[in-house]
Amino acid sequence: MSALITASVGFEDGSAYMMARILGLPGAYIQQADITSIAFDVRRSDGSSVISGTLDKTAVIFDTLETTDSRWNDQKPAGDIGHNMAFNALATWFPDGGEVYTVEVLIVPATGATLQVPVHWKHSTVNRFSS
Repeated sequence: MSALITASVGFEDGSAYMMARILGLPGAYIQQADITSIAFDVRRSDGSSVISGTLDKTAVIFDTLETTDSRWNDQKPAGDIGHNMAFNALATWFPDGGEVYTVEVLIVPATGATLQVPVHWKHSTVNRFSS
């Protein structure tokens, strides 16, 4: 599986929709059956933890590429269409403005290597006027 790092910007105390296209071995897109577990960890730029937990693979991994979501297609180069992982990062994960959070997802494959595949999102927050 391959690691991925993407960037996004949002408001403090605001949710973010995280999407990725993840390849497994031997170069095919991952599917739910390929995965044992998915864990996530959110950290501030100083490394301190905000929250960690697990994600339900049946809710966040798609067995075929999702190709009709304009949130993905509008931000990628032409021909780079579709994602096979997506989830809503809750507003409580990003409590402070002016911060860069790292959302790391570790995917543990069901068979083969015991490799844990990190997927990283760098999410920068801006202050709300009302804060």
